[in-house]
Amino acid sequence: MVVNTYKYEAHAKIPPQILKRAGGRKGLTVLDLGCGTGLLARAFFADSESHEVTGIDATPEMTAAAAKLPYTRIITARVQEALAGELAGEKFDVILL
Repeated sequence: MVVNTYKYEAHAKIPPQILKRAGGRKGLTVLDLGCGTGLLARAFFADSESHEVTGIDATPEMTAAAAKLPYTRIITARVQEALAGELAGEKFDVILL
């Protein structure tokens, strides 16, 4: 996997830190900007099925891969378009980028 080649570890470190700071709170609303295949959001799926995770990516192939994960919503669009359109006015507890 290319991610391992570059020693990328943010996906393994940052989400658990966020969940720890949330103090075990369930039902977090999470926005995964540029969700790709869902790598960064996986900790939220593993922690609790009660977290509502929305993923946005501009690449249909990426959102197709992410759709295999338990996202609440997957949006194929540029982030700016999704935030100004479908997600306008929504609030999230966590934003992954």
